[in-house]
Amino acid sequence: MKRLIFILALISILTSCFKEQGTDFVKMRTPDSGTIISQKGAYLYISATKDTAVSIEPNDAVIKGFFTAIDTGEFIIQYGHCWSATNPQPTLSDKYSQKIDPVSDDGFASVLSELKILTKYYVRSYVVTQNNIGYNRRVLEFVTTSDTNVWVYKRNAFIGYAGRSNAVAFTLKGFGYFGTGHSGDNVLKDFWKYDPDEEIFTQVEDLPGARMNAVSFVISDKAYVGTGEDDANRKKNDLYRYDADLNKWVKLRDFAGGTVTKAVAFALDGKGYICAGQYTGDPATDLWIYDPAKESELQTNAWLNLTPQQPFPGGPRQSAVAFVIGKRAYVGTGEDAYGNYKNDFYMFDVSSGEGAWRTGGLPPFPGVARAHAVGFTVEDEGYVGTGQATNKDGVLLNDFWKYDAYKRQWERKADYNGTARKNAVGVGIRYRGYIASGIDFNGQRQNDLREYLTDSVRMIVTIHDY
Repeated sequence: MKRLIFILALISILTSCFKEQGTDFVKMRTPDSGTIISQKGAYLYISATKDTAVSIEPNDAVIKGFFTAIDTGEFIIQYGHCWSATNPQPTLSDKYSQKIDPVSDDGFASVLSELKILTKYYVRSYVVTQNNIGYNRRVLEFVTTSDTNVWVYKRNAFIGYAGRSNAVAFTLKGFGYFGTGHSGDNVLKDFWKYDPDEEIFTQVEDLPGARMNAVSFVISDKAYVGTGEDDANRKKNDLYRYDADLNKWVKLRDFAGGTVTKAVAFALDGKGYICAGQYTGDPATDLWIYDPAKESELQTNAWLNLTPQQPFPGGPRQSAVAFVIGKRAYVGTGEDAYGNYKNDFYMFDVSSGEGAWRTGGLPPFPGVARAHAVGFTVEDEGYVGTGQATNKDGVLLNDFWKYDAYKRQWERKADYNGTARKNAVGVGIRYRGYIASGIDFNGQRQNDLREYLTDSVRMIVTIHDY
């Protein structure tokens, strides 16, 4: 009876392992010339022990795998790893290593070469026997590193995209979205989707209502854009939600704080925040929180005013920047109520409750005081750059800085290699940074896109079970 139970359990293991029969695989060797790896039979079932990353470099990686020996009597024809940058469950239809030698107790290693820098890859071990192909149920996911710290001009990226300033940009589902702003003649409402793999822009549905100096934030798989001002400098308080799958904008409740322009926005813990900005004629310290769950429930209090408890601690401010690391947002630079440009930064933490500003222990921004700069996040690091140095002599900037929240320090990186500018937009997409559009010293609106290849992405490895 015990023997029967063991046999049934073994059949169940083998059946669950071989989800794919390998009809698309051309065998490299005939079964009778295959290698019997164990003395009694072949290693057939791939162990649940995860594949491990031995090393990950900008253009190659070494992955180690292990097998569990099961007495089946089948020949192993080959084994190794298969990997892909696009298929989360790679197979032999993707790239793969091919091994035919006996496997030692220490496992086996595959060298994945000709990889792209700062790119996510999926890899898992496989084994081919006389009658089956088996894949590891656990898929290793990793991101290649980079040691470049350079800006790259994307020469063909902005076809059909008009030069502009004072636009908005956000990242959604691995793509960048750029839109609205001012062309120099008109306020705009068009929106464009950027594919970093194909390096092309595709126009998507226009935002209802042209504007500049708007705000944007992303919660889950939806983007939100609103406020700003129109071509007559009339401030706005409307808010829209964008669904990338439907390519559709939906109007939501108006921003409860009133009409505002030149504010800054960020998202934390499933909620959106709008901070500071110009409401009447002067900058403000306002902080408002938006809860999309209450919007969907048709409640009237989707917006909550946090200003009485948590006003922006830097004083009245407009044209600031923000970036998010974990459960914390960092807001700084910008213009105060007296026209002075600033280089201070403040941290908003949502580790508990609705959140609170933390002013202690944050190092000062070492760059010159500025407004109209860009700020964005690449993985777990914040970046700030470009902008205008003063509101008097019009000095435009191209310096670029990284903030490491773990070390609590700023570091100057490679200067932005485009024309010094203000009122540009910046986003992080798939482990890279991007800066686009803006105004140069001659008042010309720009339509270029440049990609920043960071040299500080840490080795990122995760495991997924299927």
